[in-house]
Amino acid sequence: MLTCRSFSSLILGMCIFAMCVPALAQSVKGQWVGDSYLVFSESRGDSYVFIDENDNIQLTIPSVKNAVDFPVPYEFCRESSWWSSCWRNDALYTLAYGAKENNEDGSRFTRWTFAKWQNNEWRLIGEYKAPAPGLLSAIPCDRDRFIAISSAKDLSNDGRIDRTPFHLMSVIEDRKEINLDSPIDHGQDELRKYMSNPECFELAWSGKVVMTDSHAVLVSKNTGLYWIFSLEKASLTKAGNIFKSATPEWIAKGGFAGAVICVNPEKNGTVLISALEESLFMKERADANKIAQDYEEKYPYLEFESILSIMEFYQKEIDDRNPFIVWYRIHPESGKAEKLDAPPEGGTYLRSGWKKNIWRPMPDGSIKMGWNERNITEKAEIKPGPTNDAGGDKKIEPESEIASVGDDYD
Repeated sequence: MLTCRSFSSLILGMCIFAMCVPALAQSVKGQWVGDSYLVFSESRGDSYVFIDENDNIQLTIPSVKNAVDFPVPYEFCRESSWWSSCWRNDALYTLAYGAKENNEDGSRFTRWTFAKWQNNEWRLIGEYKAPAPGLLSAIPCDRDRFIAISSAKDLSNDGRIDRTPFHLMSVIEDRKEINLDSPIDHGQDELRKYMSNPECFELAWSGKVVMTDSHAVLVSKNTGLYWIFSLEKASLTKAGNIFKSATPEWIAKGGFAGAVICVNPEKNGTVLISALEESLFMKERADANKIAQDYEEKYPYLEFESILSIMEFYQKEIDDRNPFIVWYRIHPESGKAEKLDAPPEGGTYLRSGWKKNIWRPMPDGSIKMGWNERNITEKAEIKPGPTNDAGGDKKIEPESEIASVGDDYD
């Protein structure tokens, strides 16, 4: 049972986490679908919107949690769903999860529901019972397969030495079930002995998935680790780290909060990354989150606002010691990761506050700094929808009842 003190600590930790890692909260997940950019919109009821280069909405897909008569009588997991919601082969795939249940042997599991938006409705793909505790995200691949990413357990055998957060799944169509096929090696050889460390194991799940036409690139926001998956083969093709001085020990301890500022796909199929200067944050020893928690434990009479002010003070000191932005590009086809000599057009070398450091890619290869969800224009003239990612002539035509979803939100 939570005491007043422990409850306060819990709330403090949640607030500090959100404030210390603002890139996570503000960096909107995006994906190119034809000539349109698909982004998640929290202010529009956790819906998904296709926008053009002027940030005008072309089409809105409502959240699965608002779907009428959809067979998911479970709690909706926004965190996992929007991280792993991806467009593939004319459909948007997402996840929902339910409360923990008991197996016959008394062990606990979580019932995960895989769903897709296709032909203007949410459809049930199948269910999967994952061992609890832990969360999942999933990358949709060709031929009804998924690459599952687990936050806490190796889904096939959590006791094995060579643990991995990645597994191949497939759909059992006639039973509406998701089958666990086989583990996928994580490819980070230097981290093998650290995979029993929960902080190290969950780095993949807490990373950001970026989809291109043929690949999915997963980037860890605190460590610079990256994984490249082939969507056609549903397999790992490359694993590495954009930060060349990162040691296995540093990575295993969780890296540096906010080391990676923003990750987004470029129109030509590459992935652009903005990050802090590694020569600076690798030397950083202060942790505003831990400092604030220490104050809360040592001085229990302090008001919550006072502790947050202390955290903000130390966080600003840390930010002032890390003023530079460095740019990287990953080429999924070749597996190459490069550090750019100069920012892309529209980019900058210097940080100017987290909100101004978040950006979106533009069709011409430039970027728009300071972009956030408020840039989206809600009541735009209805235009033809985005082309499918298979490159055909088919369009996603906005229908009035779909395109108007979210018009009542401010």
